[in-house]
Amino acid sequence: QRLMTIESPGIDAAVRDLLALTGARSDTVQALVGPARLRLQRLGMPASQVAAIEASGSVPRGLIVTAPRPGVLRAVDVRPGARVMPG
Repeated sequence: QRLMTIESPGIDAAVRDLLALTGARSDTVQALVGPARLRLQRLGMPASQVAAIEASGSVPRGLIVTAPRPGVLRAVDVRPGARVMPG
């Protein structure tokens, strides 16, 4: 279940880089697709979301954070528009 969406210029740029590389026909450029996928995963994007982006060919609004398992939220310590830091 979706918990939140994190909008980040860094994630948007990484997604755009990946999409630009996946459209290339050169073997040299295609060799950069794997590192571009890894960059998104290191930014916190699950491999399934990276694959969905590649399949759709479009830039999502942000990083979708999902719940690791079913449950109920007791507290929400982040509000719309708040800044979050990695770590």
